[in-house]
Amino acid sequence: MDAMTHAVEAIADMPANPIADAMGLQAIRLILEYLPVCVEKGDDLLARGQQQIAATIAGVSFANSQVGIVHAIAHTLGGLFKVPHGLGNSIILPHSIMYNLDEAADRYALIARGMGLEVEGKSDEEAAEMAANAIWDLTKKLGIPQKLSEVGVPEDGLEKVADVALSDGSIVYNAKPIFETSEILGILQKAY
Repeated sequence: MDAMTHAVEAIADMPANPIADAMGLQAIRLILEYLPVCVEKGDDLLARGQQQIAATIAGVSFANSQVGIVHAIAHTLGGLFKVPHGLGNSIILPHSIMYNLDEAADRYALIARGMGLEVEGKSDEEAAEMAANAIWDLTKKLGIPQKLSEVGVPEDGLEKVADVALSDGSIVYNAKPIFETSEILGILQKAY
């Protein structure tokens, strides 16, 4: 899910560009196809190899664009509460899409189309919400916790996470500019 987050953030963040888009969309397609197979059949070397390729391509994607609020929060969750990085990303990613919707709906709609979702006739906002829901569905299918409360983050620690995440270097690239800890706290409360 770290690779999925690399791809999604690279496509949606402020420095997004055609190279990041192309690499990110291909990574997302591969992840959707092969990550469930890797989880279900860990000995499937083809699936594991394709997932590694997806992770590499997603890395190229964000190397050409950057990451944003999801990584700022995931870095902080790991540092303060030892939440594994991919797990923190997984929990926060759909909430960040909803947070950034008013600034980057068209970018998330591009992702929804790349995911193969039926977005014909939908507004960019509706398509973006479909992308967020598809990510939630994927993480549920994989058996990944859905809430910060499930991974040892105390509710009284959310404000500290928001304070520290505001100073993370990734935040400056987020699709929607973030200037206040209250904005991050809102995302965290929805993810709790």
